[in-house]
Amino acid sequence: MTLLNWLPEISLIGCLFVSLVVVNFRVLSLKALALILSPAIAAILVYFTFRTDLAFFESPIQVLYSDSLSYFGRLLSLGSLAIFGLLFYFHRELSVRDQQNTSLFLVFNALFISILFQANNLVLFLGAALGMYFCSTSLILIESKKSQNWVRLIRQRTLMFGVWAVVISLFYVLATHLLGSIFMSDWMVLIPKYSGSQLGLILMAFLIILGSVIPLEGALHSGRAPVGLGVLYFGLFLILQVYWLRLGVPFFSTTTLLNRQYAQFLVSFVFGLYTLRYMVQAVRLKDHHRWFAAALPVVLGLSLFLCLLPAERILPVFYCVSLSLLFTFALISHAFLDQEYRQKSLIVVSLIAIMGVPPLILGDQIYRMIHDIVLGGNWVAGILMIVSWFGLVIASMQMLGKILLVRNGIQSRRPLYNSEYFFLGLYLVCVIALTAFRPGLVSLLNDHPISNLW
Repeated sequence: MTLLNWLPEISLIGCLFVSLVVVNFRVLSLKALALILSPAIAAILVYFTFRTDLAFFESPIQVLYSDSLSYFGRLLSLGSLAIFGLLFYFHRELSVRDQQNTSLFLVFNALFISILFQANNLVLFLGAALGMYFCSTSLILIESKKSQNWVRLIRQRTLMFGVWAVVISLFYVLATHLLGSIFMSDWMVLIPKYSGSQLGLILMAFLIILGSVIPLEGALHSGRAPVGLGVLYFGLFLILQVYWLRLGVPFFSTTTLLNRQYAQFLVSFVFGLYTLRYMVQAVRLKDHHRWFAAALPVVLGLSLFLCLLPAERILPVFYCVSLSLLFTFALISHAFLDQEYRQKSLIVVSLIAIMGVPPLILGDQIYRMIHDIVLGGNWVAGILMIVSWFGLVIASMQMLGKILLVRNGIQSRRPLYNSEYFFLGLYLVCVIALTAFRPGLVSLLNDHPISNLW
């Protein structure tokens, strides 16, 4: 292992140092801190991706993973910093100080994403997840100018994440007591050999399900902060997917408590009820920002179903869906900054993108997920996904109709901003690249696949 193996983390720490210096001397940034950090991080991301010899390493301590999932997470941490950094740079309502503060929290968020994917210990995983939530809510408060409604709502939701931390801690203590190890990789080897009371395994299963329900319930946020909400829901998607890929799916696939089909039905109900709940809200709401805050959880819920796929399909779909959500959330978050609809083009395209109408990459992946899940015999998940996606389409069409019916005179219309051209072009490049280079991307990322899946 060389120093360059840690290039993503070293670059993020370097960005953190630069951000801390500039925040204290804001004249140094000249309103361009995010514009400097994002291209620099993007260049490091490209270099690290092509240096395939640096992708994997022999972990010096057992607390860290080094496999395909952790490698992709390290790349994604750099990508999220570059994309969301540009989103806040092009934010039309932030002051210089606010832009500097958002850059600082985005760097911390990227560091926590990298830790989240590499954690082989629930304590480290929990710390990274709570750090991501803190950074996301801080970004929301900065974007909303510390709106009292947001402050009150975040205080209420933070309590749920405190309860979630207690649940994860209880699972950690219980698993360590029953299995005699503090590492998740050891648990999956020891569970099939466990000969103690079945009550302990039942309690572990209950805590795993509870640990995925609480964050979903605690992450409902409604208000005007589209970019901050995009960061929040993208981070929540990563937290729950890593949670299920590292802990949930391996536990239910190795234990004999439930057979595979019943375990998948249980997970389907958890994600399906969550998605249907917010789908109904999105259909009923027409207010600009309340609709946005209800639509993103529906897309999140549909994406979470990928953990029900067969082992050989989970990681390839996860790679594509993660990148699809990153670029789609970036597009729609920037589009929903406009409340007056003086320029409808970008927001119309973003609504079509969030519906995932084929051949757009998100719709293609949702269709493939439904197809594979139904072929695997899980009709419950397939039906829940179809109903949820159909409701999302109805809600998006209603919002689309509302926007198109808003009358703006020729004199009141404005041209597209340069930032709108940029994010539209970025999204289209993502769609084309993921369509054309998906096999190569999957083969590059799948050199060290994770084990103990369905």
